[in-house]
Amino acid sequence: MQNAIQSESDSLERELNDILPRYKEYCEIKRDYQLGKIPKDDIIISMRRVCKGVNEFLLSLYENTETAEERTMLKTMLKDTQNAL
Repeated sequence: MQNAIQSESDSLERELNDILPRYKEYCEIKRDYQLGKIPKDDIIISMRRVCKGVNEFLLSLYENTETAEERTMLKTMLKDTQNAL
């Protein structure tokens, strides 16, 4: 059981660690776009990578929940985010 918990934790951490480098890359690309150095397509591709990383993390987080309350919290957060947009 402990090994399964550690494996789940490691999986979540890997997904989370994928997001920051993608986000930093996006920020750099966005700056270059704002300076007129690169085309808009580059920023869209970079944002797509960030979104993919966030999506993979959220799916992994959801898959590793133990309780209905945890799943409800994640679903509520996603709905609130969608409503804010």
